[in-house]
Amino acid sequence: MSKIVAWSTDGKYIFCQKYDTVSILSVQNGLIISYLGESNNNEEGDTINTFIASDNDLNIITYHKSGLFKLWDWKVNKLIKLWKSIHKGPVVHIAHSVERNLMASGGTDGSVRLWDLQHHSCTHNLKEIQGVISVLAFHPNIKKELIFAAGDDIKIHGWNIKTGEKEITLSGSVNSGRDRVLILWNLSSASSIRILPVYEEIEDTFIIPKNALLPVPFYDKDENAVHVAAAGEKGVVKIWEMKTGKEVYAQENSIVSIAKEPGILSITRLLYNAASNNFAVVTVDHNIIIHSLKTFDYFIGYTDEILDIVYLGDNGSHMAIATNSNDIKLYNILTMDCELLRGHTDIVLSLSTTPVNAYLLISSGKDNSIRVWLMDKETSKVSCIASAIRHTAAIGSVEISQKSAKFFATVSQDSCLKLWSLPDNVNFKDTCSLNIIHTTLAHQKDINSVTISPNDKLIATGSQDKTAKLWSANDLQLLGVFRGHRRGVWCVRFSPVDQILLTTSADCTLKIWSLTELQCLKTFEGHESSVLKAEFLSRGMQIISASGDGLLKLWNIKTSECMCTLEQHESRVWALAVIWKDVTEENKIKAAIELEQLALEEQKLANLLKADKLTSALKIALKLERPFQVLKIIETILKKNVSIEETINKLKPMHKEELLKCAITWNVNSKNCQVAQMIRPPGESNSTDPIHVYTKAYIYTIKSNMAKTLQFDVHMMLQFSYLDNRLKFSNIAPYFTQIHGGKFAHDLIWTPTVYVSNEPSSAIMGSGVKDILVSIDPSGMVILNTRLQATLNCGLRLEKFPFDVQECPLIFESWTYNVVDMVLYWDQDPIILADELHLTEYKLIEKWVNTSEVYYTTSQQHYAGNFSSLSITFKLAREMGFFMMDYYIPSILIVVISWVSFWLHMDASPPRIVLGTNTILTFMTLASKVENSLPKVSYIKASEIWFLGCTIFLFAAMVEFAFVNTIYRRKKNVPLKKVNSKYILKSTLTPKLARKQFQKNTTGLERSRSWSSLDNANSNEQDFSSQNYLTVHSFPSTLNIPSVKIEEDKDQECSIGSIVTVNSTSSPKPLQRRATLAQLHNFTTMTPQEIAQWIDRRSRIVRKHVHLMRQERKIINTNNKENQTCDDIPHNKM
Repeated sequence: MSKIVAWSTDGKYIFCQKYDTVSILSVQNGLIISYLGESNNNEEGDTINTFIASDNDLNIITYHKSGLFKLWDWKVNKLIKLWKSIHKGPVVHIAHSVERNLMASGGTDGSVRLWDLQHHSCTHNLKEIQGVISVLAFHPNIKKELIFAAGDDIKIHGWNIKTGEKEITLSGSVNSGRDRVLILWNLSSASSIRILPVYEEIEDTFIIPKNALLPVPFYDKDENAVHVAAAGEKGVVKIWEMKTGKEVYAQENSIVSIAKEPGILSITRLLYNAASNNFAVVTVDHNIIIHSLKTFDYFIGYTDEILDIVYLGDNGSHMAIATNSNDIKLYNILTMDCELLRGHTDIVLSLSTTPVNAYLLISSGKDNSIRVWLMDKETSKVSCIASAIRHTAAIGSVEISQKSAKFFATVSQDSCLKLWSLPDNVNFKDTCSLNIIHTTLAHQKDINSVTISPNDKLIATGSQDKTAKLWSANDLQLLGVFRGHRRGVWCVRFSPVDQILLTTSADCTLKIWSLTELQCLKTFEGHESSVLKAEFLSRGMQIISASGDGLLKLWNIKTSECMCTLEQHESRVWALAVIWKDVTEENKIKAAIELEQLALEEQKLANLLKADKLTSALKIALKLERPFQVLKIIETILKKNVSIEETINKLKPMHKEELLKCAITWNVNSKNCQVAQMIRPPGESNSTDPIHVYTKAYIYTIKSNMAKTLQFDVHMMLQFSYLDNRLKFSNIAPYFTQIHGGKFAHDLIWTPTVYVSNEPSSAIMGSGVKDILVSIDPSGMVILNTRLQATLNCGLRLEKFPFDVQECPLIFESWTYNVVDMVLYWDQDPIILADELHLTEYKLIEKWVNTSEVYYTTSQQHYAGNFSSLSITFKLAREMGFFMMDYYIPSILIVVISWVSFWLHMDASPPRIVLGTNTILTFMTLASKVENSLPKVSYIKASEIWFLGCTIFLFAAMVEFAFVNTIYRRKKNVPLKKVNSKYILKSTLTPKLARKQFQKNTTGLERSRSWSSLDNANSNEQDFSSQNYLTVHSFPSTLNIPSVKIEEDKDQECSIGSIVTVNSTSSPKPLQRRATLAQLHNFTTMTPQEIAQWIDRRSRIVRKHVHLMRQERKIINTNNKENQTCDDIPHNKM
C-alpha cells in the first residue's frame, strides 16, 4: 500500500512507497517502470517506513522496519550503501541536503540526528523536542546552516547543523497544521508576522516560487507578496497571500471527496514541481492527481478491495469498479484510461447495469444513497442524473430490471427490500426523480443480494439469516422461501433459460432451486471457503463461482462436476462480471483456415528442401515449430561446411527465439546436444570471430590433503562474462536494469562449456553444474556464476619434506569449442581470496594465472584442435609448527632420554637395557606414524635422513653400554704408555698387545721381577668398584713415589680420567716403597673400572656436542631454504 510519495526534480517520475519497495511511476504514460528493493507484496518483509528523493535526481534514501538506512541509485536500480540507525525507535521523517552532503532523520524518540553521508556516521544528536517528529527540513538557503523540526509540543525548533546548538524556537503553533491556521514567521526575530485562519485542517502546504505560473490573479505584480498553496480536509487546493491574508485562488474542478467527518483526512500530500510548473495532490484513497493551469491528470494507485464490477457502454467498452472508496472508477478497456465518478459520501458497495440500456448505471453505498448515472454515447462522459436516500442503513445490493429498465430493486442492512421506478426516457441533459413503488421488511438480518428475473416478474433476495426468498415484482408479495443453507446466503441469481434459482452461501456450497416447487435440485460442493459470487454461463448450462480463498471454479450443471479451477487471485473475490459470446463457429472457421495454411506451409517446406534452399526451409520449419525438422536442416548445413553463424544472422528475432527453443529440445537427447551447443553467439566484431569469455575466480576455501593423497580441495565460485548481442534488451525494455535467473534461465541461453582438466570427476560447467546464477544487462552482457567444489591432483616432490614448497595448479579448459569459436581470458583482478582463507598444513605464499592453448587429436577422446586453457597456480609452503610439536620435539626428547643411561652405573644393566630398548621402540613407533601419513616414493626424503640420524644416536647408546659393561667386568689392569684418548682406547681394545709392548721395554732384571711388583701393587690397590668418579692409581702409603714425567702428546685431551702425572704432596710416610717398573719406564696403569667410567664421561660430552651441532646445522638449513623460497618469488607474478 502506497503511503509516501515524492516527485523527481525534472517532473518526469513519481516515487511511491509500497510495502518494502519504492515504485517508480512515469508521469508521461502512467506506468510503473521499475522498483527499488525486492517486492514481497505483504507487510511481513522489511517494510519501508519512510524515504526521501534527493534534489539531484540521482539518489533515494529509504528507512526500513529493520532499522536500516539504504542509499539507492534509482536510475540503475542499485543499492549503494546501507547502515544502521541508532535511534531508540522507528524513524518517521528524513531530510536530505545534497549541497551539504548531509541527511537528517527524525524518530519517534523525539530526537533529530544528522548524518554525514560521506562516512555514513552520525555527527549530531539534536534533542529538546517532545513527542514524535512530524516535520523535518533543511533551510533552503545553503548559506543558512539551519535545520528545522517540529513535534507534539506545537513548536518549531531550529538548530545550527555545524555546532548542533539550538538557535531558533517558534512557539505558539505549527506553521501549517490541524489547528486550522497558517502562520508566517520572521526567522530573524523569531516572531510571527501573520496568523491566517483557513477554517479547515491543513495536511500539507508549500510556498509558491516567484517565477511560477499558477492561476493567481495579479501574481506577478507584487514582488514582496508571499503566496502559499495549502490543501486539507475539504479536498480543495487553495492559494493564500500571507501578508494581506487574502485567499487569491480556490480550486473549482477538484475531484477529491470531502472528508466524511472532522479529523478525517481527504488529502495526504501536496507536492510542487518547478520544472513542470505543476502540483500534485495525493488523496487518502491513494490516487495521485496532477494539476496544471488548465487540465489535470490523475493516476489511480492502490485500489484496496474491489467490491463490485460491471460492464458499461456499447459492447462493454468501459468497466465501472466499486472499491473501498467514495468514488467509482470508470476504466476504458482499450486504453485503461480512468475517470472518477464522484457523488457518494461513503464507500460504494454495489453497481448494476441492464442489457436494455448499456449506458445506464445505478450505484449504492454506505451513505444510504442511490445514484443513477448515464454515459454520453459520443463523449463517453458519465454524469449523475438522479439520487435518493430512503434506506436507513447501508445499501448492500442494487439490481435493474432486465427487460424494460423501468424499475430497480435495492436491499439494505435495515432488512428492507425496496422497489423503485425509473423514467421511461432518461437522457444525459435532464435530471430525473426517483420514487419508491413498494417497500417490505424482507428478512430478519442483513440482506446481501437481490436479483430480478429475465422477464421482470420475479425478485429474489439472499440474507444472513440463511434463507433466500422469492418475491413478486408487481407488489412484492412473498412467493416462497428457500431453506437449506447452513450459513448466510451471499448471492442469488436467476437462470437465463430455466425456472431455477442459484444461491451461494458461506457454508462453501452452491445450490440450484426449483422456482415452482421451491425445492433444492442440486448442491455443488468443492469450495473450501465461503462462496461469495456466482453467475450463469453458456446459456444457463454452466456456472462460474468465486470464493473467499481467491479461487474461481467452473461447474457443469448437467454433471455437477467442476470443469476447472482458476487460481490468480490472492484473497476474497467479491465481484464477477461476465460477457458471454458464443465463438464456436468462429473457432471452427479459424481452425479450418489454420489447417489449410499448415498444409500449404508443409508443402512449401518440402519444395524448398528438394530445391536445396536450406535457409528458407529453416525459416519455415521454425515457423511451424518443428524441432526435428530444424535439426535435420542444421545438420545438412554443417555437412556442407556452410557457416552456421551466417545462417543464423539471416533469421529474424522471432525465428532466433524459436531456434533457441529447438536447441533446448535437442539438449534433452545426448545425440543432438552437439548441434544445440553449436549455436553460439557471434564475435564482438563479426559473426566469424570467436567469442571472448572473461573469467574470474573467487576462492572461498582451500583444504589441503596432499601429504597422503597428493590432492587438495578447492571451494570456489567461477564467474564467466561474455557479450551476447542476441540478448540485448535496452531498446525493448529501456527501464529494466538487469535480468536474473538460475538453472532455468541457464537452459534457455547459450553458455560456455568449461571443465577442470586436473580434477577426475569434474562436471562440465555450462551443462552439468547445478549451482548456477545467470544475469543479463541491457547491452547483452551475460554474467554466469557457478559454484564449484573440486578435488585437484597435485604432484608433490617430497625430497625436502617437511621443508618442501609445492606448486599446485587449477586448470580450466574449453570442452566443446576450440579457439576458432571461443577463447578464454582472465578478467581484471582474476583471483579474489576470501578474507578468512586459512590452510592448516600449508601457507599460501603466492598465486599466479596463465593463459595457454592445448592441442588435442581425435585419438584422445576429445574434439580435435587447439582449445583455450586457463590455469591458476598456488605456491604453498608447509607450516612447520605442526611438525615441530608432533615430530621434531618428540624425537629430540627421545634422543635426550637415551642419553640418561650414561649417568647410570656401569653395572646397572637392567635400567640401562630397559631405557635403551624403550627409547628405540618409541622412536620407531613415531617414525612409523609419520611415514604412514606420506605416500610411498622411491627417493630419500629429508625426514628419513633425520630419522636415520636419531636412530644412530639411539643405537650408539646401546652399543656404548655393551662396550662399557664388557670392559667393566675385566680383572686385569691395562698399562698405558701415554694417557690420552688414543692410547686409552687402543689399550682397552687390545690389552694383550699393550702388555707385550710393556714387556719389550723392560730389562732382564726387571723382567725377573716382572709382574710380581705389579701384582703386589695390585694387591694394595683400593677397590674402585664402589666409586662413581675416576682417580689416579693409588700406591701403598709406605712407598715414596717420585715425580713421573709423562711426555705430552700433541693431540692429548684434557680428560678427567687421564690424570697420571703426579707430584706427591702428601706428608712423608715412615715407610717408603720402591717405584714400580711401569713407573720407572714411563708407563702407568688403569683399572677396567676406571676405563669404563672414563668412557661413560667422555660419551656424555661427545654425544652432547655432536647432537647440538646436528640441531644447529638443521636450523641453519631450514632458514636458508626459507630465504631461498622468498628469493625465488618472481616479481611479475601475482
